[in-house]
Amino acid sequence: MVNAPPSEARDPRSVIRALKLLVAILVLSNVSVGIVGVYLLKVVDDRYTRLIERSVPLLNDLQTETAKLVEAMRSTNPVLHEVPEGRVASVTRGKAAFAADVALRAKILSVDWGSMPSELRDSLVSAGSEFTHVGYEVLALYAADQPAAAARLRETMLRPAFDRYMRATTKAADVVEYHSRRESDGFTEKTSSFVRALLGFAGWPVFLVVAGVLFSTSFAAVLFVAFRGKAPRELAAANSGQQEN
Repeated sequence: MVNAPPSEARDPRSVIRALKLLVAILVLSNVSVGIVGVYLLKVVDDRYTRLIERSVPLLNDLQTETAKLVEAMRSTNPVLHEVPEGRVASVTRGKAAFAADVALRAKILSVDWGSMPSELRDSLVSAGSEFTHVGYEVLALYAADQPAAAARLRETMLRPAFDRYMRATTKAADVVEYHSRRESDGFTEKTSSFVRALLGFAGWPVFLVVAGVLFSTSFAAVLFVAFRGKAPRELAAANSGQQEN
């Protein structure tokens, strides 16, 4: 009986080369994931920084603006201008209140509003200018010792202008907050999708091992099903035939 020559042993050097190549691929993969992760963090940080730098001060100024315009409106209250001797001081305080409102409104309109509708700025400019113009007219009537005419103008013209200005300011603040939240949610969604893709790429060695285990298990199951119906004598005869050959 002639035995078949044993199969040649695999060259250890080729195994070592294959292992080195696998290690190099793993290192390159981890380094690439790290670089992309750092870049992603920088991009997200820059976007959120720009969003915060634009939205937070603007929202704060719009909220402060509501307080300023209320203060300006109160400065035209007839009760504050009842005493003729103190009318000069009360008118001066009123002009200062309106000037502070104008200055803050100019600051609000000078900053970047991003992708928000231009109608908001136009409405704020129109309503604010009307409120300031009528307010100075009311104060001028107080300064000219015409408190009755000033009170009438205040109720017929200044109060409606005040209401429009307040609505425009409140709407602008609401829209700025809404756009900021939507932009933030968009950043979060895009970042989450990219992170999931990055983690999926980083886990390719695990997927490779799992695929190998599944393939080995499936192959063993196929062999088991293929040889399950054969009798031991048939298997022994097949082995004897292979040895004689």
